[in-house]
Amino acid sequence: METIKNWESKPLECWQKAKELRLNFYKEFITANQEGKIVNVACGLVPQALIAGFGDFVHLQGEPYGASCGFDRRFSDEVIDAFETRGFARDL
Repeated sequence: METIKNWESKPLECWQKAKELRLNFYKEFITANQEGKIVNVACGLVPQALIAGFGDFVHLQGEPYGASCGFDRRFSDEVIDAFETRGFARDL
C-alpha cells in the first residue's frame, strides 16, 4: 500500500495584496462613469482590445463578480430582492 506524504505549507503571502487590488478595482469601476471612462460589463470572452479602441474603459467580467456576490448568502438574497422589485427575473 502506498503511503501519502503530507507537505508543509504556509498561507499565501500575497493574499492581502490581492484583496487590496480587488478593492481598488471595484472603487475604480464605481467611479469610472464620473471620470469619463467607458464602463463595460460583459463575459470574459469579449475582446478588450476592441473596447480599448473607443477610449479609456473599465471592464467588469460578470462571471467572477456573480460568483463573489453569490458567495455571501445574505448579500445575494438582498440583491435578488432588489432585482425582483425592479421587474427582473429571479434567475437572471
